[in-house]
Amino acid sequence: MANWKEKLRNALVFRRSAPRRRERLVRDYFLISVVLIGGGLITSGLIEIYFRYHESRDQLALQQKEIAAGAAFKIEHFVQEIHNVLKGATKSRDIAPKGLTSDFRFELEKLLLIAPAVTEAVALNEEGSIQVQASRLRTVLPDAKKNLSPAAAFKYARQGKSFFGPVYFVRGSEPYMTIAVPIERFAGDVIGVLQAEVNLKYIGDVVSSLTIGKAGYAYVISRSGELIAHPDISLVLQRRNIRELAAVRAAFDTPAGVTPRNALVAPNIQDKQMLSAFALIPALDWAVIVDRPVEEAYETLYASMLRTSALLLIGLGMALIASFFLARRVDYPLRRLREGVERIGTGDLGYRLNLKSGDEIEVLADEFNKMTEQLHESYTNLEQKVEDRTRELTESLEQQTATSEILGVIASSPTDVQPVLDVVAERAARLCDARDAVINLIEGDYSRLVSSYGPIPVPTQLVEAARIVRGTPAGRAMLDRKTIHVHDLAVEMQTEFPDAKVRQQISGARTLLAAPLLREGLPIGVILIRRVDVRPFSEKQIKLVETFADQAVIAIENVRLFQELQAKNRAITEALEQQTATSQVLGVISSSPRDLDPVFETILANAARLGSTDYGAIFRFDGEVFRLATAQYVSPHMTALANRTFLPERGTAVGRVALEKRIIHITDVSADPDWNPPEEYRKEGIRTVLAVPMLKENSLVGAIVVYRREMRPFTESQIALLKTFADQAVIAIENVRLFRELEEKNTQLEAANRHKSQFLANVSHELRTPLNSIIGFTRIVLRRTEGKIEALQKENLQKVLVSSDHLLNLINELLDLAKIEAGRMEVFAETFKLDEILRVATTTVEPLLRNGNIKLITEIASDIPPLKSDRDKLKQCILNLLSNAVKFTEKGEIKVAAWRDNGSVKLTVSDTGIGMNQEALRYIFDEFRQADMSSTRRYGGTGLGLAIVKKYINLMGGDIVVESEEGKGSKFTITLPMVLKPPVEAAKG
Repeated sequence: MANWKEKLRNALVFRRSAPRRRERLVRDYFLISVVLIGGGLITSGLIEIYFRYHESRDQLALQQKEIAAGAAFKIEHFVQEIHNVLKGATKSRDIAPKGLTSDFRFELEKLLLIAPAVTEAVALNEEGSIQVQASRLRTVLPDAKKNLSPAAAFKYARQGKSFFGPVYFVRGSEPYMTIAVPIERFAGDVIGVLQAEVNLKYIGDVVSSLTIGKAGYAYVISRSGELIAHPDISLVLQRRNIRELAAVRAAFDTPAGVTPRNALVAPNIQDKQMLSAFALIPALDWAVIVDRPVEEAYETLYASMLRTSALLLIGLGMALIASFFLARRVDYPLRRLREGVERIGTGDLGYRLNLKSGDEIEVLADEFNKMTEQLHESYTNLEQKVEDRTRELTESLEQQTATSEILGVIASSPTDVQPVLDVVAERAARLCDARDAVINLIEGDYSRLVSSYGPIPVPTQLVEAARIVRGTPAGRAMLDRKTIHVHDLAVEMQTEFPDAKVRQQISGARTLLAAPLLREGLPIGVILIRRVDVRPFSEKQIKLVETFADQAVIAIENVRLFQELQAKNRAITEALEQQTATSQVLGVISSSPRDLDPVFETILANAARLGSTDYGAIFRFDGEVFRLATAQYVSPHMTALANRTFLPERGTAVGRVALEKRIIHITDVSADPDWNPPEEYRKEGIRTVLAVPMLKENSLVGAIVVYRREMRPFTESQIALLKTFADQAVIAIENVRLFRELEEKNTQLEAANRHKSQFLANVSHELRTPLNSIIGFTRIVLRRTEGKIEALQKENLQKVLVSSDHLLNLINELLDLAKIEAGRMEVFAETFKLDEILRVATTTVEPLLRNGNIKLITEIASDIPPLKSDRDKLKQCILNLLSNAVKFTEKGEIKVAAWRDNGSVKLTVSDTGIGMNQEALRYIFDEFRQADMSSTRRYGGTGLGLAIVKKYINLMGGDIVVESEEGKGSKFTITLPMVLKPPVEAAKG
């Protein structure tokens, strides 16, 4: 035993004397091979067993399902064939003409002959009575069975449908079933029923004839669980119900729409595990179930799994042996490789591995040899490569530096492209090792030199604008929009570039490179670098020149965009300044409605600032001559012209404006033969003049004239601005004229109003004296003649008294209004309670209410303190409002309310009367105005009551507003301070 262990140990250990780490490769390779190969075999074997198990099981289930389906088909075919025979018997030729007669017995006897399974046939008439019968076992049915109308078979078949009855047993041993079919004279005309008793012994023969393995069997069962046929007839005779078996439940209880399983493992009647499959017979509501012992069904499957397991173990053992020998075979070449690598690692680059294993390890050894050889060459050429790489890095650094410098110049020179082009030319020549460089820009069909660098002479054709042609390298580069590289111009100019012959002879250039400057695909110029010797440029140098060309385009585009931006900014600034100046002039016009001088001065100041003029003047035209209105920035000797007039003549700018009524723009007066101004103008050295007419409805009212001492025409925007100033000056002149006319009219109206008020006051005073006498004498006459004169005379005297009182009230209102307008109405403050005033006022108007149709309501807040104001005027205001409410209210209510509100008193008088429309609300407080001003109005009055109320309330420092809706009434709201304010304070408040 010990010797066997020693041999095994020696076989598994490679070399005891070798270091431990040298055995790891073989060991690891062996273990990995075992794990991978063995794991793969085991995994594949298990997967194969798993899938084979399930596939075999499914195959067995499907096979058993097919057996059950075949048996079900045979049974269903047997029953259906008997049914067809019965249906054929009902199709006798005598049925249609004769109906159901005793002759039908022949059909029944033929039926018994054709269908041995039918033991008895009965033909029933429409009432269910036996008409004809035939039987193998008995000749006549018992009397109790003569009438079969209550039977289910008769009722179902009488409806024209075939009836398949349940299984029953005769003499406790043989299964039978009843089949009934309708007897029809014609389709749908049922005249009787043919009922047959069928022996189902044939079904037992079908079931018993099935061969299902060694111990398998089949049986037929109804939905109720009763056995119909079984190989063991004793089970059928015992009438056992097996509805609770799992196979029976699976056959009949599978929900609709759910696919039933092909087979299932479940216990049978003897409680033994069976592989069960079933097939339904829907027409009979039966099922055929096939059972096979699980051990027998899976016997072949288990044998297959054992064979697969044995083969798996054999394969695993062979894999272990192969892995062991393969690991030993790999170990030797790997040791040789390791030794060779160690020698190469010590610096022996001349050593080469010599392995002839004929596999990938030999290929690996060859790759090591190639690597060693390349490493030897790398060491040999390393110094040269480092030098070349250093030179490339230096060139790249110089190119990168040049690019950065150009970008810096672009950033620092946004308005001038020349510094950028000079730097581009210098860097292109120096970095590309060229003798010189030139840059041309396109101007139409010509190109013009804009920058050059280097000692090569520049031909005159390049200094001046030269036509762009394809016969030169630069021209072709611009026309073809691509870089042109000429290796030797002296050779190629004979065929390709004939137009460059003269230039080549002057400059001596041999090798040229021309790169176009492209902006959005269109040429705008070219960069040309030259060498006097034949030495083509490298690809890197060509790319560098193209990069410089792109940077030059960026610089040119930046300058163009910057200049456009500046121009737009200048235009926007100028427009903003002009808009500001226009607004400023409008502001002066609105703030100086009486005086034109501030307006004219502002116009001239803005015209001089925005129009860059030396001085200017505004003239007024009276229809015959111009007179100076104002002037600015004039010299002392020009003041002599202040009182001078100018006639409409062509010798001056304003004279031409009067003649032509249009803008006069003289760009150079020295070149104008009609220019003949006064001597003072000549001394000023005027060169450019702009005169703009001031027109009102095409009528000349004046002119604005500005002057420059240098010859510099005015721009369109400056002319438009001065035209705007002229329009504004016309507006200012018209405003002043209208304002002055308005002031005169107001003065006249104020005087007329004073005279009216004075007249009303005098007339009212003169009328009150005789009117008071009339009222007094009338009252005396009424008192002294009480009971002495007739009723008609007394009534007339009372009418005189009432009319006199009414006339006196009108006169008093006119007198009060006159005092208010004349400013002689005064207010007298005294302390009183508001509820007292309201009580007196409501008591006064209560007799005026119409027979109880109007309800007077007062709502006075209890927290209102005593007021200090004019008691009498407030009472008169309330009385006037209440009188109005009574006059315009036929029925409803009048409401008086008062309360405190932020230090003031709110008092409202509202009614449910006729109301007012919205238009009347605008003038209801005007003098002598009423809501209804027509001649057919129902309500009288002078229209002074509300006007006096408004003025009294304002005198007391308060305010009154009205709300009304036509047909719904009106509401007047008074707001008064608690303490009377002086008129000045009230106005400020």
